[in-house]
Amino acid sequence: MQYFTDKQLKRHKTFLEIAQVFSKRSHSKRSQVGCVIVNEDGRIVSTGYNGTPSGVNNICENSENETHEYVIHAEMNAIFNATTSNLNNSTIYLTLSPCIRCAAALLQKHVKEVIYIEQYRNTEGIEFLKEHGVAVNQIEL
Repeated sequence: MQYFTDKQLKRHKTFLEIAQVFSKRSHSKRSQVGCVIVNEDGRIVSTGYNGTPSGVNNICENSENETHEYVIHAEMNAIFNATTSNLNNSTIYLTLSPCIRCAAALLQKHVKEVIYIEQYRNTEGIEFLKEHGVAVNQIEL
């Protein structure tokens, strides 16, 4: 884990708290995830949460409590919702670390840093990002 100054830690925790607020918009019963994308200037450029595509019933799990394959992860929703396609050098704040598919999308958008609260059930996404030069840190609130 990287060392943060008190000022940096306060900033990171503020954006993680905002991600937590957006996670509450999710209809998922298993895991409500929120995401905030912040540009180099420290401005929020997009937010997202996990859920179904527009026009699809907001039921994220099937009768066996498994997540439907078509549920869009918070990171992807934030990328789709971005007001700009240029997310170069942005920081992503997540309530849950990214899966491998979302990690690949974040790398494709040239994200420089990922900060998350809780770890996803596996670390493939984290390892992938680190291998490709993206700073990844967990901060507990």
